[in-house]
Amino acid sequence: MNYFGQMAEIDSQGRVVIHQRLRESSGMAGDVDVLGAVDRLDVWNHERLVAKMLSDPYTDEDAKALAEFGI
Repeated sequence: MNYFGQMAEIDSQGRVVIHQRLRESSGMAGDVDVLGAVDRLDVWNHERLVAKMLSDPYTDEDAKALAEFGI
């Protein structure tokens, strides 16, 4: 794994260690949420994710779009 050419480590339990610069710029301190996104994982600061979900809630249109993919 890398972030702008910097190597990232995998620890002894198989976890990816997110580079310090990325953690600081994204506010990754404390709890985080990991979301599957088709071909990658998105890692969010928990408080930012909750705020986004409250400001942009799941709608009937979202449900219809997902239903088209059988989800």
